[in-house]
Amino acid sequence: MEDRSGEAKITWLNNDQAFILDGTTYLVSSAPESIILNHRGPTLATVFRIAPSLHITKEWLQNSVEDYISKDDVFRREFLTGIIFVGAAKEEVRITEDSQEFLRHFGTQFNVYLKTASKQLVPGPYVILNHKILDVSTLYPDENGAFLATLKPGIHNPFVTISTEAHEKTLSIAVPSRLRFTTSSDAPLAGFRVAVKGNFNLQGLRTSLCNRAYFNTYPPCDKTAKCIQQVVDAGATLVGTTKLASFAATEEPTQCIDYQAPWNPRADGYQSPAGSSSGSGAAIGAYDWLDIAIGSDTSGSGRRPGHWNGCFAMRPTFGVIPMDGMVSSFEMFDTPTFLGRDLRQMRDFAAVWYGNRMSTNSVEPISAIIWPSDFWAFINLNQQSLARSFVSELEACLKLNCQEVSFTAEWAKKPPKEAGLESLDDFMKDASKNSFWYDDYHAFDKFREDYWEKHQKSPYVSPPVRAQWEAARNITKTERDEAIHRLLVYRAWFLTHFINANSRNILVVLPIENISPRYRDEPPAPFIAPTGVTTLMLSPILEAPELIVPISEIPYQSKVSGTEEHLPVGIGLMALPGSDMMLMDLAQECLVRAGRPTRVYTGRRMFKKEFEESFI
Repeated sequence: MEDRSGEAKITWLNNDQAFILDGTTYLVSSAPESIILNHRGPTLATVFRIAPSLHITKEWLQNSVEDYISKDDVFRREFLTGIIFVGAAKEEVRITEDSQEFLRHFGTQFNVYLKTASKQLVPGPYVILNHKILDVSTLYPDENGAFLATLKPGIHNPFVTISTEAHEKTLSIAVPSRLRFTTSSDAPLAGFRVAVKGNFNLQGLRTSLCNRAYFNTYPPCDKTAKCIQQVVDAGATLVGTTKLASFAATEEPTQCIDYQAPWNPRADGYQSPAGSSSGSGAAIGAYDWLDIAIGSDTSGSGRRPGHWNGCFAMRPTFGVIPMDGMVSSFEMFDTPTFLGRDLRQMRDFAAVWYGNRMSTNSVEPISAIIWPSDFWAFINLNQQSLARSFVSELEACLKLNCQEVSFTAEWAKKPPKEAGLESLDDFMKDASKNSFWYDDYHAFDKFREDYWEKHQKSPYVSPPVRAQWEAARNITKTERDEAIHRLLVYRAWFLTHFINANSRNILVVLPIENISPRYRDEPPAPFIAPTGVTTLMLSPILEAPELIVPISEIPYQSKVSGTEEHLPVGIGLMALPGSDMMLMDLAQECLVRAGRPTRVYTGRRMFKKEFEESFI
């Protein structure tokens, strides 16, 4: 058995606030456990829970160590230098000779038995320093530039940022040991590592919206956003705040001026991360150590990053997740959203986050699958083919045939009376723009006033934000109100025509965007105002949930790597408001039945080769 511990070389940093162990950097807790040992340290140590009368055998220790390694990415065998047995006195247990030999192979130098500290010390890795037992977290470099700020684990109300310079030219994210946490009714999200988009307020931190002027105008927040506090109260660990397109607008990397755009981990690493929840999408696609990233969605801000960064993304039913403490731009559409790599894990997270605000008992089963031909007409044939393949699996799962439907044609057959003789395109032409842009512009009136009062000048905003605000300035309140009216007319028409008239729930299969190379060093196409009801506007208008499911990849020849790379492909599944859990359950069932993965990998490729041979 290899003695790894004896080979470990520890380098201490920042006045013993951090250390490097064989190339991995760790953060030492600044709040020590209230336990004093005879050992001065510095020494690595591991806590095991035991009970009186236990026989500590080689098999028991071996199973315990293997269990720690399989569950945790912070623990490693070098932490077996010291062993702290918690829960029984030395004379109450028996440690066998073969177990002592097992520990010697790992360089264990001492054992400590603590009978009365069981409530204060939980299993996992620690460091002993100046006779005190200190918690440790792994410090991971933010190599994809997804984060704005990193947080000290377990410290909130107020939150505290990490200022260590453990990694050159990048932030360091502190990730606590998963062995510290046990889920319970009081802490159902214990062990979840969560990142939060930088448009949610966190007590003790300034909210930036990825705009320097906004960041410098306001002091640290005195209260955490309600929906984020619920996550913390449920036991999750917030590891940091993520970047976004400034003011949650639409920006491509060349337009991100104040803060560099995150790096999309997929394909050649030089593709757009999309937005506005760009940091949340890039972080999920890049980092194994992160479970869930919270974003926001107005007209695609959470769904587009799921599509481009190759992960699952959920836009919840409007109004289910509280908005208090989220900087909003269009309250009629804005909602918190979340992204992840593992669909089952996302479902578990949603069940807690939604709480009792959503009942699944009254949700009608899916009785129709709709392929909206108006939206899919703008999508390339390769992408359509991959989507149709997945739809055939949905048909088999639901025992339904997909119906190809043109919303434009259905409107022409039976328009709402408010539309008169106007076509769908004419009636809804400016509805999204005049409503969304007007509210978005005036949502930041106070910011512009506050900045002027403080600096006697206008704040800098990026070119796309400036262009949108300049156009929105000319929209009148009357035009805005008429636009809102038309959105409500469309919502009522759609729900009546496709759902309520037949007392049914429908599954609408939506494209997100055309997938083709979108290099981060290429300026985007000229600025164009949104018109009509687009594929990304449908679920916000209907207040409906939409789940982004990664289904395949499209190969292309990269100008960056000079080799064949693969872009992720996702589709949107939308159903009646309140169908969130059903959508996730349906997607899970369909993926499993078809032999498709319910979890994507991090890095360049979402899927492994065995999937590629069957579905790409």
